[in-house]
Amino acid sequence: MIKGVIFDLDGLLVDSEPINFEADAVLLSEFGVTYTKENHKNVLGRSIIDGLNYFIDEFKLNISAPEMIEKRKRHQLALIPKIKLMPGALELLDYCLSKNYKLGLATSGFREYAETVLKKRAVKKYFPVVLTADDVVNGKPSPEIFEKIASALGLLPEECLVLEDSLAGVNGALAAGCQVIAIPTKYAEGVVYPKEALARENLLEVKKDL
Repeated sequence: MIKGVIFDLDGLLVDSEPINFEADAVLLSEFGVTYTKENHKNVLGRSIIDGLNYFIDEFKLNISAPEMIEKRKRHQLALIPKIKLMPGALELLDYCLSKNYKLGLATSGFREYAETVLKKRAVKKYFPVVLTADDVVNGKPSPEIFEKIASALGLLPEECLVLEDSLAGVNGALAAGCQVIAIPTKYAEGVVYPKEALARENLLEVKKDL
């Protein structure tokens, strides 16, 4: 029985993947790298640290991971005003509360970014528990963040429905033992999700599963 709903942030609750793509493209242009959507697929859902380590290795960048992280944070934070809620997000959040589901948010982004986005879009109040890349040792697709947020909500993983757009997030949630719905964005085009995850086209479709 589902007792809690765990939302991802980027590409799921908010339409931020175009913004994150822009932030990465601007960042990598400083190193003479042309960033493509195919490159972006390789970092979808992964923690900022894992994603930037991928950039350093893939493009042979002469920069340390900590320096790269600070550069990426600056670019991402500057673009937050452009980020909007996904269609149906508020309606689904209100529906979940009306049905007394416990709500949590589990994101691969860093805390300052996540908290700022939630406050700017006025949805922080819906989430008593927010876990970010700063709260775990291993990012998605590790199950760690999902195991921790289920515990923080006072639930077992199997009592939680996780809403994700990335393959890394879907795999991590399944590994934790959660129920999962995948709602892909255009940046995940062509991605094949595990059959254990339900597929829905948008957030409003999730209401029929609750």
